[in-house]
Amino acid sequence: MFGLFEMKYMNICLVAGVILELIALVAILNLYINIRRRERRQKNREDGAGLYDRAVCAGTDEAHMLVRREDISAVSQLMDQKVYRQLRKKYEGWDRQENLEFDARVAGRDGRWLRIIVVPDGTDGCDLFIFRDITEDRGRLESPYSL
Repeated sequence: MFGLFEMKYMNICLVAGVILELIALVAILNLYINIRRRERRQKNREDGAGLYDRAVCAGTDEAHMLVRREDISAVSQLMDQKVYRQLRKKYEGWDRQENLEFDARVAGRDGRWLRIIVVPDGTDGCDLFIFRDITEDRGRLESPYSL
């Protein structure tokens, strides 16, 4: 049916097709890995203010952030420096026996108040920071006409 030349040509075409499919598969896999890596870097680059903004936009009044003990400065972007120094002083003197609670006015956010709850984690050198929006609660407490 087929001559020797036609069979060699078909085999070469078949091998070339398989090689092209493998190259395309590697290129797609490489693209996927690069996109995932970029997303992971972007996620790791976000600071505490971005985390809080995303939580507020999602309609929740609470955001969580795991912070290494030696890098508490990530929290400083949420508040004025004076308030941050007070929090840092309280945090450094904290005995980690129970949760640490601290109320702070958020920097540049139209008078918003946050309750910062720090939950100790004794295993990996990190603490869980919980940022809870308590602006409405503070408004009710400070309002002379509150019920």
